[in-house]
Amino acid sequence: MTAEEPAARRLAEFAAGLRTQDIPAPVLAHARDLVLTTIGVGLAGTGHPMVAAVRRTVLARPAAGGAVLWGTPDTADAPDAAMVNATAAHVNDYDDTHAEGGVHAGAVIVPAALAAAQQRRAGGARFLAAVVAGVEVTARLGAAASHRFTGRGLHASSCCGTVGAAVAAAVCADLPAPRVADAIGIACSQSSGVIQTVVEGGDLKSLHLGWAAHAGIWAARLAEQGVAGPARALDGTHGLFAALIGEGWSRDRLTHGLGRDWETAGVILKPYPCCQFLHALIDAACAYRRERPGASPDRIVLRLPTPARHVVCEPWADKLHPRTPYAAKFSAPYCVAAALLDGPIGLGHFTEPALARPDIRALMTRIGYELDDDPELARGYGAELVISGATGAPWSLRVAHPTGSREQGAHPDDWVRKYDEAAAHVLDVAARADLRARVTALADLSTWCAL
Repeated sequence: MTAEEPAARRLAEFAAGLRTQDIPAPVLAHARDLVLTTIGVGLAGTGHPMVAAVRRTVLARPAAGGAVLWGTPDTADAPDAAMVNATAAHVNDYDDTHAEGGVHAGAVIVPAALAAAQQRRAGGARFLAAVVAGVEVTARLGAAASHRFTGRGLHASSCCGTVGAAVAAAVCADLPAPRVADAIGIACSQSSGVIQTVVEGGDLKSLHLGWAAHAGIWAARLAEQGVAGPARALDGTHGLFAALIGEGWSRDRLTHGLGRDWETAGVILKPYPCCQFLHALIDAACAYRRERPGASPDRIVLRLPTPARHVVCEPWADKLHPRTPYAAKFSAPYCVAAALLDGPIGLGHFTEPALARPDIRALMTRIGYELDDDPELARGYGAELVISGATGAPWSLRVAHPTGSREQGAHPDDWVRKYDEAAAHVLDVAARADLRARVTALADLSTWCAL
């Protein structure tokens, strides 16, 4: 990219020209895994009260159908369907993560691309290319900011995902590069998502991704009809980065290695249904249980990267007493205490009965936290757990990269297991196997109807 060329134009040229034959086979396989697990966790989220409320709102007004609301026989206009499905995919905080970008790209891009492809009756190859294009853009926007969205009280997944969803929908519509650039420009004006809801323990955070998917499809539709977006909506003096995070973002990170260094391959499997900042601590807690079975910790110190502070640590009094199961997903003391007592945590730990367990509550009172300014720890979603007991030497473990990360690796079977566990909330064994087979053959499907 030259100094004069807008970043949006370069990203648009990449996306508009992308075909599945241009994508390395391992990256395509990773994208299929991402589609599979996103649909799985989305199905698991369909019964959540937040998702039910969004679905009722969408179905209460007359609109053209054409795109499926996951887990139901209902259809809606593509932007509305994408909003419901993306909310469902994120509501359990079980959706996979691009670590460097700090974004849940799949939970925005897969619902947006699938809804747009369904309404357009696009083939599987076009849908898969749209997913990869949208994930690449979303992840690069997040990585260019290096966790600075969170530091400004913003939700990176929705701020970046709105733009990525616009790209994915534009690719589904086979728009030329100038129109894709317009879609990016339009989407930047819709990028939003403040994380005060996390501080207060609310579950509105999931709707951020729903709105991002909704706005992205509308941005692509408007661009298709000739609405122009600002050329420097990303990198201008009043563009997305300047407006939302100010200084400190990397222009080069937006486009360097585009089409060669695939960010889709950097989306990591998320094994625990809670905030990504807590996964390294859960890994460490599980290691402590294995190494010192039956031990009773006296004092537990959590050392977390600085960007995690206002997500999982503050206000500390609220984190020690999460009011709802959703709030517990962002409570460092709750998740660590649960993991120390039970091992790997799952969806069952985020229910009212689990939240009321006296053993978890008692152990939480022994926990404190410290912040670590190491940028590498933040980049890898790492953390350190330090435990002192009545007997024996203090125990500590620093986990630079949690389970499922690119560095730790995840076996293809891990993605399938996660899909099966999540999708079992809605689909029986035969239906899960059938859907899995169709996603595996995604590039060969002639229309969305087969999926």
